[in-house]
Amino acid sequence: EHRPDAFIETKAGRNIRSIVPQKLRRDRPTVLYIRVANPEQDVVISAGGLRRKLRQVTPGETVRLTVAPEHFSEELQLTVTVEKSEA
Repeated sequence: EHRPDAFIETKAGRNIRSIVPQKLRRDRPTVLYIRVANPEQDVVISAGGLRRKLRQVTPGETVRLTVAPEHFSEELQLTVTVEKSEA
């Protein structure tokens, strides 16, 4: 028996072309497979409360990001974005 709130959906934010899986269980860590839309250098990829700096991202590579329940907010969606790094 699964409650609807046992899952959280992934949502593509800035410079994200695709994310797999599109739905995560809230009670366990999951590896996200992410592809960006456009190449960029010196970026921070974020998913909920998780942030990881990357030197470069390109559309041809898949970025793997492991998210855990502590990274999920109370919201129904986990938005994944790529932003320019401040440093």
